[in-house]
Amino acid sequence: MTIAKSYKLLNFLNRDHSKLTRVIFGTLAFLGVFTVTRNIKLSLQVWRGIQRNDFKTSLRRCGWYAYNGWPGVKLIDDPYFDFTEGLSVPELEIVSQFNQRNKLRGETYRFFSNELYIAAAKIHFKLTDADPEIYDLVENFYVLANELVKEIDKMEIAQYQPLPIFPTFDQKFSANAKEALEKFSNCFPISEWRWYVISGTFLGLIREHGFLGHDIDIDLGINAEDFNFENFLRIVSTSTEFVMRKIDGQIEISRNAENGFLFQKRICLIKLIHVSGINLDIFIHYKDGCMRWHGSTLHRWENKDFTLTPSILEGVKVLCPSDADTYLTENYGDWRTPKYDFNCSTDTPNLVITRNFLSIAIFLKRLALQMSTDQEQGLKFLNMLIKNRLIEQTDKGIRVRKFI
Repeated sequence: MTIAKSYKLLNFLNRDHSKLTRVIFGTLAFLGVFTVTRNIKLSLQVWRGIQRNDFKTSLRRCGWYAYNGWPGVKLIDDPYFDFTEGLSVPELEIVSQFNQRNKLRGETYRFFSNELYIAAAKIHFKLTDADPEIYDLVENFYVLANELVKEIDKMEIAQYQPLPIFPTFDQKFSANAKEALEKFSNCFPISEWRWYVISGTFLGLIREHGFLGHDIDIDLGINAEDFNFENFLRIVSTSTEFVMRKIDGQIEISRNAENGFLFQKRICLIKLIHVSGINLDIFIHYKDGCMRWHGSTLHRWENKDFTLTPSILEGVKVLCPSDADTYLTENYGDWRTPKYDFNCSTDTPNLVITRNFLSIAIFLKRLALQMSTDQEQGLKFLNMLIKNRLIEQTDKGIRVRKFI
């Protein structure tokens, strides 16, 4: 069973919980992880996450352990979860041992994709302290990556007819989202902060004249040159309406003249939680030539640089891209036709793969999953990776290109 996004579920995961609730869920999670992994450190790591009110990441991690530890029992599948997030290097070693123990019990491509995630996370750790071991880690990463694409090449691509997806319209989301947007506007007046609605929130404004009925969060943007991170943190820290759940940084890796590794990390995404449980994603937008890009740790979406125009969303004054058709076409293609199973990682025409190892790992895993379930989508995704120069075709099959 693949885990589905729903507003009610995310609302529960996002909220702050009482100490009793944290103790109950923490205990159950600890026991569940220990039953699967037989490792006290991994069990404690999940316990601590729940005590910090990070229910979303912690429970997704529990599901990942269950799925990979009991491959014969398909209780839950959360295929795009980055299970390395927040783990230390020693914890990554333990997870690798867990993955090795289960190698022969599950799909081979899952084993290699899991090892690829772990290898990528280790490289990113080593980048910060210039450890010479990084060169061996990079070579090992590409060995694993090409082992994974060999498994993909051997797959008999399935002819898969997905079940129809019917949207669920949650009236409570609309009411809570309106309140959250109003409070955000009060904390960060657009006259001072110049934030604007983007992605699904902007699509809802233009196509539905309100929030999308099946949406689960609010997407906002602000240009880097208009953003003062310290002031933003100060306002959030004194707010009774919002808590900061996460700050994502995007790493771009390159080589210097001496063949060493250079990396640039920029704040790209701030996740706020309103007291109602609504999640607000604030994407920092950077100008690059004639393009304006935003993203996450793993993604980068590019748009032609745009100007802003005022509008009204659910009674709240907002800014938005002036040329709605150009912006939405770049993001969605045929944006006028509703699509309820839209995936921001596979269905966005303006996606550019971030040049870091974790991003490569997750896109190769997505390729394996697509090719194993749906021929049309798998080949579409493969062509996207070839276009982005991550994969190349040779007379011996497909292989991973070294991006640095």
